[in-house]
Formats: sequence, C-alpha cells, structure tokens
Amino acid sequence: MNHKILCVDDDLSIRTMLDKALRAEGYDVITAMNGEEAIELAESQDPDLILLDIGLPGINGIETLSRIKKANPEASAIMITAEGTIKSAVAAMRAGARNYIQKPFNAEELQLLIAETLETVRLKREVNVLRSVQRDRSDVDNIVAESPAFKRVLKMSHMKRKRFLVDL
Repeated sequence: MNHKILCVDDDLSIRTMLDKALRAEGYDVITAMNGEEAIELAESQDPDLILLDIGLPGINGIETLSRIKKANPEASAIMITAEGTIKSAVAAMRAGARNYIQKPFNAEELQLLIAETLETVRLKREVNVLRSVQRDRSDVDNIVAESPAFKRVLKMSHMKRKRFLVDL
C-alpha cells in the first residue's frame, strides 16, 4: 500500500519539489496552497501524513492543523517553517503535530521524519485493530448467566476491562 501524503505550502516551488521527491520515493502525493484547501483535502482524501507549512496566507498552518485534528484526531502532521523559533515549535506540537522541521530542510532529514511518522501511524492503526478484535473476542456482555455468583464475576470482569482500556 502506498502512503498518501498531503503537502501544504503557499510556495509553488516547494510544493513542486516535495511532490517530485515524494513520488520518486513511491508515495501518493496531493498538494494544497493554503489552509482552506488543505482542510478540504484532508477531509476528502484522508491522507496518512500531512506536511504543513506554518506560514500560510489566510488560515496559518497551526490553525489549519487544529481544524483538521478536530475533524480527524488521528491525523498526523509534520510542520514545516521558515521561522524556527521555540514558540512556533511549541505551538505546532500543541496543535497536534508529530514533528517539526525548519526551512531550508535537508531532504534526508525530511525523509527520515516521514518514515518515522508513517511507522507511528502504521503502529497506531495496528493497535486500534488489535484492540477492536480483542474487545469483540472478550465481550462479556454476550455471556448469558443464571447464577447470581457468576453474574457478579462477569460484572467485576467487565468493570476491570473498562478500567484497563481507559488506562491504555
């Protein structure tokens, strides 16, 4: 499966460079030039990863990511910026960015960040699938019990399972 990456930057040359480089690595790439377009594409295309410039016209990258994360909390993003301040890095992480890279960026460094982020995305999806399967297999609600003692055991088991899933 090819991963889909949404590249968002108002600079056409950066979008073009990212598009070519990522396609050469085997990724499916979609591009946007502003926050509004990025939000629409994130909702309709469900990318595996978003490369998002902070300094966008109109809705900046931080606000764009916040809006995308409201609609899809699982969305993963790497923020790209020319600013490179601690304040902007903190704002990016608070908005939900998985990583942060400063322009001009090294292509190898970006490729490493992309690979690491996509591996995290893959692992999160796998954990979610395994949790779902486990939940379906151990659903004590489907057990029919007549004995009052056995009903108490099932109730205790159900409460412990809920507490365990919340702690994860």
